[in-house]
Amino acid sequence: MSGGYNQWLFVISAYTVVILATVGILTTSWLQMRRAEQRLPSRKISKKDPPRAH
Repeated sequence: MSGGYNQWLFVISAYTVVILATVGILTTSWLQMRRAEQRLPSRKISKKDPPRAH
């Protein structure tokens, strides 16, 4: 290698970007899921309700 370029700087930077992007996507997805769950009508299931067919 010439010019003092260190390939590990690029590798570490690339992994950092990927890890931060993954954490960001997981966080936003989790928050959106929690908001969607809160918007669902809360329905209490009693023993009289027939089972749902899927």
